[in-house]
Amino acid sequence: DRLEKIMSKKPKGLDLITLIVNIFRNKEGKQLDFESRPYWKQIYKEKSRYLVLMTSRQIGKSIFQAVRILFEMLVKKGSSILLANAKEEQSKKFRQQNLLPQILRNPKLKRAAFGKGSINNAKMMKFSNGSTLYMEHIGTSADAARGPSATTIIVDEVQDIPRGNVDVVMESAANFPKDSKYSFSGTCKDDRNIMYQLFLDTCQYEWIIPCETCNDDTPPIGMEHIDLEREYLFCPECKEPINTLEGHWVAQNPKCKRAGYRIPRLIDSNTVWRNSADGILDKYEMYSRNEFLNDVMALPSIQGEALITLQELESFCEDRPMMNPDNVPMEEIRG
Repeated sequence: DRLEKIMSKKPKGLDLITLIVNIFRNKEGKQLDFESRPYWKQIYKEKSRYLVLMTSRQIGKSIFQAVRILFEMLVKKGSSILLANAKEEQSKKFRQQNLLPQILRNPKLKRAAFGKGSINNAKMMKFSNGSTLYMEHIGTSADAARGPSATTIIVDEVQDIPRGNVDVVMESAANFPKDSKYSFSGTCKDDRNIMYQLFLDTCQYEWIIPCETCNDDTPPIGMEHIDLEREYLFCPECKEPINTLEGHWVAQNPKCKRAGYRIPRLIDSNTVWRNSADGILDKYEMYSRNEFLNDVMALPSIQGEALITLQELESFCEDRPMMNPDNVPMEEIRG
């Protein structure tokens, strides 16, 4: 039985991606597709103890997290994982839509997971082999971030969590300095947001696609790849089409050992460019610039380009009366 082999020792010669494809499914119940989404292969195989995923919306992040959690729980007996979200509804949604369907639709998985001694509720999922998943929502309260002890810490939708709370939840793995693992994922906001700051502290992998016309790699996917007259992914230099299936991950900060991946919508070969409402170029025309950068391009919006807030304006003001332009003090004129 392949599942029983996975739970004890990985069979020789059987690739990790093959194991995942044979066991887990996407939200529609179909096999995970690594052929049209080759960028996920390296991420699923990533061995770094510190991982950051800065992604666009609806790119497969939740499925990846669910597979990562369940695979670790099945393979390593007695493993302990803490999954932290900003809000309680996020934790509930992840459990109901991503974790449970993986188990319940596969009878072998269900038998392996939920047997004698197992627990399955909104806050904790414990398998028969002793592996435990704790699900916490840490919001804006530092006390809520003080979770149970765990070797693996996964913080999802990290852009909505204060930095101090993230630091607190990381302490849940303090007792496992050699075995601890950390994963942070979410959608970017502005360049001051913790999501972007975490990504900058990694090797910063970008999906680089070669151009057959220029015979060179194109730059990381950015706004220069958007043109309302071109309903396809193109080389910014020569404007010819480029094939994302030929892309490869390239670290922009290769000396850093922390792994970080930026996954914009445009690198997905299933991307729809025009569809009356939800195509890439439709969103470019309808979304605000910040929303398009964050949700589609997996890029931060630049704080300096945003409207100044009342709080920021007040911070520049001194505690003294405003000057009357018709009665300027002599010292001000002389100065």
